[in-house]
Amino acid sequence: MSAGLIYPAIEASQMAPGEGDVELYLSGVKPYMELEIQSAAQKLKAGESLDWRIHWMLVELPENLEVEVGSASLLDFVRREVERTGGNIALIN
Repeated sequence: MSAGLIYPAIEASQMAPGEGDVELYLSGVKPYMELEIQSAAQKLKAGESLDWRIHWMLVELPENLEVEVGSASLLDFVRREVERTGGNIALIN
């Protein structure tokens, strides 16, 4: 099985200073990983809120799928799965 995320794409200019659209934290000591999906940086006034949704996908990978950095077949597979479910995803090549 493999998991994926679908979330609204943001431009680099919208990111908070020193941040990215995805932040990954690894413990290095304990078996812990945190994945943070960031929305565009914006100021909220007192009492305002922001609705930011992330959708997880869990799919079984075909046994013959090449799963490694730079795999064109993996990228094509992910794009087809997202399209099949009606989601939108921005993938950077």
